[in-house]
Amino acid sequence: MAGASRAALLEDLREQVARIEHRLLTPGRAAAVRFGLPTLDEALPGGGIARGALHEVAGSGSDTEHGAAAALLTASILARANGPVLWVSAWFDLFAPALAEVGLGPERVLHVEAGRDVLAAMEEGLRHPALRASLARCQAASA
Repeated sequence: MAGASRAALLEDLREQVARIEHRLLTPGRAAAVRFGLPTLDEALPGGGIARGALHEVAGSGSDTEHGAAAALLTASILARANGPVLWVSAWFDLFAPALAEVGLGPERVLHVEAGRDVLAAMEEGLRHPALRASLARCQAASA
């Protein structure tokens, strides 16, 4: 295959992939949730946290405050993605005033206490088109 035709084929494939990826977005909807902090937004691909992707947020220690900080960071990101949010955890551990303080009001949160079925409940939530986001809070296995 000649170099020019190979380059044209690759460019055509890139355009097709771009069309497929953007077709999933609602017209006028950004591909990323921005933090509003230029230094942080500019450091992230797409200028923020990518929509329609899997992300992991974790505390750095075993103390309760590390988990709470990770949960509040996640809630602040979800607050920027307008619409209902599914929050699945093994047990009831939400503190609604703290979530509201970072912008995620209780009227937007559907909390499911799933016991051992956290991931199964989240998977069901991912299938629901009306939900803006699904979050699973899993407890790390102790060593």
